[in-house]
Amino acid sequence: MPAEEKARATYLRDVFSAELVTGPFSIIVGFDGGVMALNDRLKLRSLAVAERGDKVYMASEESAIRRVCPVFDDMFYAEGGKPVVYRVKGGKQ
Repeated sequence: MPAEEKARATYLRDVFSAELVTGPFSIIVGFDGGVMALNDRLKLRSLAVAERGDKVYMASEESAIRRVCPVFDDMFYAEGGKPVVYRVKGGKQ
């Protein structure tokens, strides 16, 4: 990243270090119009995502998804620190 942006990011990390979410985690958050899932940037905790028709399943373990949906159309593991977002049909933008 450019030097100015890097300096700003470093400053924010230093000043707000107590507020950073660190360690292994996967979070799933519903919002008006969809759902977003995110795992830690180092992938210490996995995040599995499966699709079956117009449904999506998200969990930190593939076995949890297979328990409720043994057959699915597609399945992948989210990249570390990159959000996975699904919008509800007809939901707000």
